[in-house]
Amino acid sequence: MVNNYRLIIMLFIALLSYSSWSQVGINTTTPNNGSLLDVDARDKGILIPRINISDLSNIAPIAGLANALEISSAESLLVYNTNTSTGKGFHYWDGTTWIPLGDKNLGKDDLTQSEEPRTYDMNGEDLNFTNGAFGINTPNPNGAFEATSTENYNAYTFTQDNSLTGEKDVFTIEDQDVGGGGQDHSSVLKVLKSGNINTGDNGFSLIELANTGTNPGNNKYWISGRTTDEGAPLWGVDVTDNDYWSDGGITLGVTTNSNGTYSNGNFRVDSNGDTGIKNTNPQEALHISGANETIRIESLNEANNNININSIPEPVYVDNEGNLILQPTLTQVYMDQNNLNFLGNGVFMETTGARITQLVFSTTITLLESSLVNITYSLPTIITPFGESSGIIQDGHPRNFRSYIRVGTDANDALANDSDRYGYASAIFVNDENESGGNISISNGWYYIVGNGFVELPAGTHTIQLMGEIIGGDFGFRATFGTSDYERFQVIVHR
Repeated sequence: MVNNYRLIIMLFIALLSYSSWSQVGINTTTPNNGSLLDVDARDKGILIPRINISDLSNIAPIAGLANALEISSAESLLVYNTNTSTGKGFHYWDGTTWIPLGDKNLGKDDLTQSEEPRTYDMNGEDLNFTNGAFGINTPNPNGAFEATSTENYNAYTFTQDNSLTGEKDVFTIEDQDVGGGGQDHSSVLKVLKSGNINTGDNGFSLIELANTGTNPGNNKYWISGRTTDEGAPLWGVDVTDNDYWSDGGITLGVTTNSNGTYSNGNFRVDSNGDTGIKNTNPQEALHISGANETIRIESLNEANNNININSIPEPVYVDNEGNLILQPTLTQVYMDQNNLNFLGNGVFMETTGARITQLVFSTTITLLESSLVNITYSLPTIITPFGESSGIIQDGHPRNFRSYIRVGTDANDALANDSDRYGYASAIFVNDENESGGNISISNGWYYIVGNGFVELPAGTHTIQLMGEIIGGDFGFRATFGTSDYERFQVIVHR
């Protein structure tokens, strides 16, 4: 009996040794040679251990691993995670982290990736996602979408099949910037050419309009702006006309027109280079229409051209290079100053008899070139007794009153040039109540002294002074200049 037990034990050990080096089959007698364990079933499955993983970076709650080496060697351990926060589903241990087995399908699920950036390589071309931006072959897209290519083909191609009906837009860009504030304006579409432009005749095109078939006909290629989406164009450029589009002109309209038509376009460039302004059929290189239209050239206006002065029309000439220039007439005359009643209530001066000289009025003029200046004045004067603003002198003794002009670059220079006097004028006052024959003859009122003189002055600013002078000999008196409303001081420039 003992021998029988020994035989059974030896047979068991032999069978155990043999099975450890063979495949194990469950519910099958022919396990697959490539498998260690082959489970065969038609209505059953394998129930993988279900555990609660609260931290995917920790192997817990798996037990029995004594140290880091054993934890690392547990790589490929498979479990089913029941924790909804860390993600229910099958996970395997990669030696440091629990890795979920993907169960998402683009056909039915939204994919979520909490970590970024993420790069997906497809046949050597990278798709990059970072900070909500999408990049093709660029790891840090600058904007919502950025694509970079090193291949020799068209960078972007959009094709719409021939199924559109009505007015449809193949490619739309919408800018929802509310605007306002102090920031610069945003560009809805910005096109930058950073590389060298090709040396051929058609080196760089911002927009290329082409038809893959035959002649597209009239008014088919145009760029427009509208006040509202799908509204009538407010402005537009039409590059087609009744001829074939590549030989046609360009019409620019800035008033409302019907869709695709700029018949009211007010700027036209024909294929031969003729340009029309407010004219759609220019006959010359520049053709401007309109009964009251003209040309304004800022370089010829009064502010920018010293030949154009004081709103006096000047002739325009063409120089030997074909430039339009202003050329003054042989003699230009303009009135620089025309002062009426310029002394207000008057200026008085008085003497006990000696010569007295006094400034009556001063002004300045600016000349843009050397000119002959004519200064003329009319100065009303009243003669009264010394110290009195009214009254009559009737002693029969003469009083001399006179005026003249002096000129300088400033007041001090004019004083230094006092010997150079212009527009000298004078008068003598005499009244005698004891005239021969016993008749009394007394005269009183305004006396007008009128002066006129010419002086040649260089370009620059000059001070002009009107001087008054009185002489009474041994007898005093007062002279008041400008008490009427009719004194006048004029400066006329000849150049």
